[in-house]
Amino acid sequence: MNFKHTFFLSAAVLLVSASGTFAQVKKKPTPSPKSKPVSPAQQIAPQASASTSAAQTLPVDPQLVKGTLPNGFTYYIRSTKAVPKVADLLLINKAGSIQETDAQRGYAHLISHLALKGTTNFSKSDLSAFTKNYKIIIKPDTNVMTGYDETVYRLTIPGDTADVLNKSLNLLAGWAGNVNFDAADVNDVKNAALAELKAASSLMKTRLDNAALPVLLNKSRYAQRNPKGEEATIAAADASALKSFYTDWYRPDLQAIVIVGDVDAKKIEGMIKTIFGNLKSPANPKPIIAYPIAPVAGTTVQFATDKDLPYVVTQVIIKHPQAVVKTTANYMENVKLNLFNEMLTQRFEELKQQSNSPFMFAQAGYSSFISKQDAFVAMAVADPRGVERATKTLAEEIERIRKFGFVATELERAKQNGLAQIAYEYEQRDRILPGNIATDYQRNFLSGNAVTGTSFKYNFYLDNIGKIDLAAMNALAAKLLTDQNRVILIQAPEAEKAQLPTEQALRSWFTGAGANLSAYEDNASNPLMEKLPTPGKVTSITTDSTLMVTNVVLSNGVKVLLKPTQFQQGQIILNGFAFGGSSLASDQDYVSADLAAKVISMSGVAGFSQTQLEGILRNKGVNVAPYINDVTHGFAGFSSAADFGEAIQLMHLYFTQPRKDAAAWDRLISQTKGSLVLRGADEISIFQDTVAALLSNYNKRGMTTIIPQLNTASLDRAYQFYKDRFSNAANFTFTFTGSFTVEAILPFLETYLGSLPTKPGTETFKDLGVHPVSGVVNKTITKGRNDKAISQLIFSGTYDYNDANNIDLDAIETVLYLKVAQRLNDTTGNSQVSVRSNYSKIPSSRYKVTIDIECPVADLDKVTNVVMDEINKFKQTGALQKELNTFILEEAKSTQSQMRQNAFWSSAMNVTAQNGDNPHKVLLRAQMLQQLTIARTKEAASKFLNPANLIKVTLLPEKK
Repeated sequence: MNFKHTFFLSAAVLLVSASGTFAQVKKKPTPSPKSKPVSPAQQIAPQASASTSAAQTLPVDPQLVKGTLPNGFTYYIRSTKAVPKVADLLLINKAGSIQETDAQRGYAHLISHLALKGTTNFSKSDLSAFTKNYKIIIKPDTNVMTGYDETVYRLTIPGDTADVLNKSLNLLAGWAGNVNFDAADVNDVKNAALAELKAASSLMKTRLDNAALPVLLNKSRYAQRNPKGEEATIAAADASALKSFYTDWYRPDLQAIVIVGDVDAKKIEGMIKTIFGNLKSPANPKPIIAYPIAPVAGTTVQFATDKDLPYVVTQVIIKHPQAVVKTTANYMENVKLNLFNEMLTQRFEELKQQSNSPFMFAQAGYSSFISKQDAFVAMAVADPRGVERATKTLAEEIERIRKFGFVATELERAKQNGLAQIAYEYEQRDRILPGNIATDYQRNFLSGNAVTGTSFKYNFYLDNIGKIDLAAMNALAAKLLTDQNRVILIQAPEAEKAQLPTEQALRSWFTGAGANLSAYEDNASNPLMEKLPTPGKVTSITTDSTLMVTNVVLSNGVKVLLKPTQFQQGQIILNGFAFGGSSLASDQDYVSADLAAKVISMSGVAGFSQTQLEGILRNKGVNVAPYINDVTHGFAGFSSAADFGEAIQLMHLYFTQPRKDAAAWDRLISQTKGSLVLRGADEISIFQDTVAALLSNYNKRGMTTIIPQLNTASLDRAYQFYKDRFSNAANFTFTFTGSFTVEAILPFLETYLGSLPTKPGTETFKDLGVHPVSGVVNKTITKGRNDKAISQLIFSGTYDYNDANNIDLDAIETVLYLKVAQRLNDTTGNSQVSVRSNYSKIPSSRYKVTIDIECPVADLDKVTNVVMDEINKFKQTGALQKELNTFILEEAKSTQSQMRQNAFWSSAMNVTAQNGDNPHKVLLRAQMLQQLTIARTKEAASKFLNPANLIKVTLLPEKK
């Protein structure tokens, strides 16, 4: 079950976020300097004006079909082909846990569970047939969110048939007004909710939330209405009481449906009027009562400790009234807030990048909070021994911004980033995912925020962002960064409780933060390359007229594959690879080699530190970084078409002038040690590390690094290993996919790739034999208190890598999932199983079939037996014809869809180049799928699901 009630992050979540994937930031198209090759970018034509000369009501997105039925029910419909033949449906109920009385705490949660059991017009058998026939997932964890003020149901469906749309609308109408209150189902959902409460109570995050929420919510009704509910009231609930709450609060005047996707809006509108028009409200509907959270004068301090928390987290939360965007004046304030957040982000990024930074992680921003409130939130994660320095630095930076504001260059970069982002959104306006659009409409229904559409937003930014001056931004900062209605929250390890500052000391750190402060100084950006290298020449160029891929060879031996497209306008995906990777490192230097590309990426290039490099690229749509994997090394990234010159310059500099930064190395080692400590306290990480050990046969290169190994790493050895790998460009093949023409991009290739250094000889990877343990392995881990079992079954072995076998393994993935899912839907609805197949040719041909199981502990044996039984049946009979048809149809549709995406072609070119495959195989996929037979699937199941090589790893909670 998803709950909308947590507004601050635990240290564990913060550190995962800090080390996880990066967000793609698209920048404003700008012309390249005249001294450089001409950019292949295309500019966006200005549209109609959107002035703010007077505060006007914002227009409604012209693509939105919105209406209200006579019974008060609201509907939003938007047709888009961004994802062909798919639609997102939301049913929004403007009531949640805040409507519960003291005796009803948890009822909103229980009813949302109960709805998924079936309705008076959509029985359990109807629901089961519906999910099976259309492969639609309906589970509490993914399809419903219970919040304080709302309950939201979501379906993602194939939107290409009238039947599935009609059934989906009837199901949502059943949830809206005709939920069953069968006594047995009520008992089931009560048990599930109590199990959730019990499992959550053992989690560090829950304990930290329970300590902080009463303070953050100022002992308001919100602090007493956790959407998960209370054990006593859940246990006492019966069908009659739940139905009474449902009748009071599930009614058409509080409800809306949102449908966004590949649908006919007019037909859907007619269906909604027919299906939802009969919903009725009670004779005397209860009013929605506002329960404000009273502001607190001054600052409140809260300390919380936990035995499982390995770090100290300092948070500053300053609450303000919610800003609802309805007029052009509101929208202008919203633009200012976006600029404010952009400048905050860059300030805190610089703090993190500084030599000897006090932070393991830090961030700040202003966003929505809860119950008609927004909040400024700043947070810092530090080693327990560094809590004073980290907290003081956090306090000082907040005070520096409040006291001195920002500087003109910061604001200009933020404006460029804002224009860049909105320009990209405008370019991609026909490709915005249905779920993102649906979320905007959800906000409109719940809070009244306007939905204007991308074209209006784009024009508003163009017309008005230039009117925002530094004085206005600094006034906004001073207004938001107040010491009123402020909470300072310290979360720390239980073992460090005695070492934490007193409340008086903590307050003094903030009240004294303004002493001896100086204004921020911005290091002005410089051009990435002052002098261009001596270019090489194109010595060979051929074009595959079928694939429209151009093969280029440069005079220094560098090979390039080019695939111009019109799929995602303004986007170019860049890749480059050579064979070798960390397989060429000695066992002694392996850890250093494994960290080499990471530290270079954190160090900058040439004479620029990483902070300076980020300053140069802030208004550029560029993200390029080196990597070193097990058997390859190279570059991966993307750029806007306008900024391709800077992207390929950066690639050149990573080759020729990598920077060696001791401070970056220290940060990397500190962050890595911190994440390793966190992994050691987390049962999921321990489970994953155990699987990794077995899949590598306990080879250290395939296992998670431990701290003693990390202590052997050296910056000098890492830097030298990096330089050795990138010393001979003739070993490299580069691929470029996206918005360019071959003619326009060739000068870039000659200038920045043709000038790269080369030397005689080639190198390739070493096969170090890092393979899974052979034979039968059964390992169980007992850790944590979550009342769920997690298990992985892994079949593996040597492999004849060819197209037929690859398709056979893909078929096993789909068909086995269909078989198991059908059995489990008929037996236990609280279990989740997935099937994944993997195969590779390099460094040696191997395959894996992995089956993931997550279920209640009591059901583990039953679910595992179902999986093994279906595997045995698969071997005996192969796929059923309808299962085979489903696989072939979905694969053909998926391939057709993917072939309209740059990422697909980029991956295809790289994989075929590395494996030495026929590049035309992608076009032959549909034909090869048609050759698949039931007999082949039977043979493949016997071959690849061999119990003689089966690893089983299971995670169970600790015994009480």
